[in-house]
Amino acid sequence: MVKVGIVFCLCVGIVVYNSVNFMYKQNYSPGLGTLTKIHIGTKPKFQYSDCEKTSCPWQNYYKTQTQPEYFEEKTNLKILQEPGFCKPTTFGYTDLEYNRIFENKTFQTCSEYTGVTKEIMHIDSQSRTLYMNCSGYYYIGGSAYDDIQGIYDYKGQAKMYVKPVILDNNEEWAYGSCSDSKVILDNNEEWAYGSCSDSNNIEGATYVMEENSKARERTKNKMKEIFEENGTRESVRPMTILNVFVDSVSRRNFYRKLPKTREFLNEINGKGFRVYDFKLSSAIADNTLPNLFPLWTGEKMEDISPETRKTNAEKDKDLIKSKSIWTYLKDRGWITMFGNEFCNDYFAYGIGRRPSVDHHMSRFWCGARTLTHFDDTQQTLRCIGTKTSQHYLFNTTLQYIQMYQGLNKWAHIMSVAAHEDSGTLITVLDSDLKSFLKKVLETKDDIVIFLSADHGMRYGEWYKLDSGGQEHRLPSFFLIASQNIIDSMPYSNDILEHNTKRLVSKFEFRKTIEHLSILPYDINYLQDSDKPKANEPTSLFLHKVSDERHCEDINIDPTSLFLHKVSDERHCEDINIDAEYCPCPDFVDFEDEENFLALDVANAGVYEINTYSVYNVNAGWKVCRKITVKEVISAKWAIQDYKALVKVNFTINEVENVSFEVLAMVLGTFMKHKPRDEGYLFRVYYYNTKRLLRVQGISSNYYNEKCSQLAAGKGIAPNVCVCHELDDIYKNDPDLIR
Repeated sequence: MVKVGIVFCLCVGIVVYNSVNFMYKQNYSPGLGTLTKIHIGTKPKFQYSDCEKTSCPWQNYYKTQTQPEYFEEKTNLKILQEPGFCKPTTFGYTDLEYNRIFENKTFQTCSEYTGVTKEIMHIDSQSRTLYMNCSGYYYIGGSAYDDIQGIYDYKGQAKMYVKPVILDNNEEWAYGSCSDSKVILDNNEEWAYGSCSDSNNIEGATYVMEENSKARERTKNKMKEIFEENGTRESVRPMTILNVFVDSVSRRNFYRKLPKTREFLNEINGKGFRVYDFKLSSAIADNTLPNLFPLWTGEKMEDISPETRKTNAEKDKDLIKSKSIWTYLKDRGWITMFGNEFCNDYFAYGIGRRPSVDHHMSRFWCGARTLTHFDDTQQTLRCIGTKTSQHYLFNTTLQYIQMYQGLNKWAHIMSVAAHEDSGTLITVLDSDLKSFLKKVLETKDDIVIFLSADHGMRYGEWYKLDSGGQEHRLPSFFLIASQNIIDSMPYSNDILEHNTKRLVSKFEFRKTIEHLSILPYDINYLQDSDKPKANEPTSLFLHKVSDERHCEDINIDPTSLFLHKVSDERHCEDINIDAEYCPCPDFVDFEDEENFLALDVANAGVYEINTYSVYNVNAGWKVCRKITVKEVISAKWAIQDYKALVKVNFTINEVENVSFEVLAMVLGTFMKHKPRDEGYLFRVYYYNTKRLLRVQGISSNYYNEKCSQLAAGKGIAPNVCVCHELDDIYKNDPDLIR
């Protein structure tokens, strides 16, 4: 009996442990049926036009110049009047939702925050001399083109400045103090950190790029070679292409939080530059790496196991070199740069530690992490002395552009100023971003800037409200181009304006850069024929798509945004965007036999509604009714292999004419949990096999302003509260009505 009791207790303990671990930590996989796909009885039937038999509207091209668009957030509503298929039901949080979820926060300047009132150091780019105007300690760093991606632990010790310091080959940055003395920089050292105090508190930094003379010579010779073989211009017209990414910025949050940058875009639009706001630029996946991978490689990134990620992050090489955009560009006479404002293995998981670019800015941030406790997710100001963290990224990129004027150059940089959960720190980016763009556009070479986010906001109630999820699915994307480039391609303005109102993704980024890479030499590149020159791949959307062709048979083959109009009939499945990341997914009606799933999803939604509005620690029952499902009105779903996105509308028994819509995900693969304030819990669910179910959005046609106020007073989101009558609320809690 004792043995039986011990075994019983152990079994109970294991069950309780696994249940608690799954329900609260959400990192326990409960034997999911990962090999069983979810099958749908009715697939979406897309009706593609036969453009060979009849003229398709998106194949009409016009040379007429139009008035530049004036940028304001509400322009996305014009999408609903467009003939295109993709018409989102929401573009993001409403103003009421956003103001409820996020604080309206302002921040000090870095000088106010750090107490440092002046610059303490700089490097003279001509003499490669480090000047400092104080005494203290120093650290020194090294060259960008010998940099590595990923986590790097700086182990150097602070040294007291007593005389000029000759730098060794492996030293990378400096933290120091000086008065009238000079430190001569040898061996391509580029950046430094400094302090004017007697402690190791960082009070300043400097980064001055060293020219890569080998890359300059290679690019110069390649440009000459290509022009002599294929040139149709009178001379090479050098170009700058910038991919400027700001992590986790939705289009709507760009408009909310970056007013100075938005106004600057309005000021320059039509005055030497054209600016285009892409309203339906879609995310491809959850986080940064899979969203940028199509730009880097032209391919969708497959899932990588934790073991493979760890192995990749340790490889001191370029894992995607042969298919990378930087190799493509270098072969066509371009200098390349890759910079990121973080010290993490995010990118190394997919590309290894050493992308084969000409300039690489990464270890600088590992120095910041060691010396200033910089973190790319911190919710406090990220300052180094008098400057913000992103200033150093922008300023170094500007140096790069200025250094290689007269040559083709491409840079890929990522700021993480908005990469934090409060949703407030992005405001600190505004002045720096505007200043950076202004200075870049003052350089002399033709320029194209992809000002965009990897994906939208990944915080707030983005797994509780469908509008919050849409903020993630619709990242910001503005394209800025020199008027010279637009004028050299007569139809490009018409094409770009069309494409700003059609579904696009990072696959278009890749094809657009490939197209632009030859324009400095060949003014007619790809413009006169459907058969591109130099054996470049054709675009799927130049050709007829058969009505019988299945979505899974369609290859991802986008086109340059300057060159061809995106089809009005494009669906997310056509470009391999899964339903959960699609801003306009293709839902189909349930078949009758699936009605049990619809009712289960409705009841799951009701459970979450009652849990958060009635059975909460703030006695929500005094304000909000407990509700029950009366009738399922409609049910639709969209399938993606092991996941189903389910949308159910239902009425409730408690109040007439009130209905709810619940969006839920049924999945057979493990998915990382979200914090309680961002998403609802997983629950084990059986559909052919063991799966998970999670509610991802709840909305209602019920709105009562007084009810919303009372619910907010209890810390309850209005979308999950149907109020009692006011007399009943007064009886429950008289103080609430006063």
